Amino acid sequence: MKFRRWAKQKEFSTGISLHSLRATFACQLMNRGVDIYMVSKMLGHGSEKVTEKHYIALDPAHVQHGQ
Repeated sequence: MKFRRWAKQKEFSTGISLHSLRATFACQLMNRGVDIYMVSKMLGHGSEKVTEKHYIALDPAHVQHGQ
């Protein structure tokens, strides 16, 4: 995979992946107060329930539920 080769060339930690960057993106949005509905849409999830399932466990104190 091109990303893995690029990450290795840049000497990033071995655990970095596109999925870990996606998770970081989602967590940063929620930590900044973006509501779960908007984060869900930005990630392309079918509903905020999918987003909650994968990301709310990381830091539920920072999640705001959309209306």
